[in-house]
Amino acid sequence: MKTITKSLLILAGASAIGTLSAFVTTKALVDTALDRKMPAIMKHSGKAISGSKSKKIDKYREMRREAEERFAEVEKLWETVELESFDGERLVGHLLRVDEPKRLIIAVHGWRSSPAHDFAYVSEFWRREGCDVLFIEQRGQGESGGEHMGFGLTERYDV
Repeated sequence: MKTITKSLLILAGASAIGTLSAFVTTKALVDTALDRKMPAIMKHSGKAISGSKSKKIDKYREMRREAEERFAEVEKLWETVELESFDGERLVGHLLRVDEPKRLIIAVHGWRSSPAHDFAYVSEFWRREGCDVLFIEQRGQGESGGEHMGFGLTERYDV
């Protein structure tokens, strides 16, 4: 009986350790993927990507930085709009108008990004072509409410 009890206790302990390990690992992966703030380890990982030290990449980064600076001037012209989502989160967008618009573009930035990062280059073209643009800040990012992105599951109702 003592052997069976001892074996069951060892099994229960091993099971608890395995469950705790799985929980911690899963939580870390989910937080890395979904949390509003980027983990510190990911902030520096771009420097280790193959080809990230080439002159072409440096030129691209410089051009992107310049486009983002020009975009910062455009940000002064837009109108911030807000609405409440189906689940009560505050959603924010920025409407950039042009004289005599031909169309409206709804620009939805990517994961842990921003309108400036994703659309600085193309927004200049859109303005020249006479497009009003609504830059959406997705839930869990920028000025919008929410702790996490839903990778489309919740955002489909937001848009």
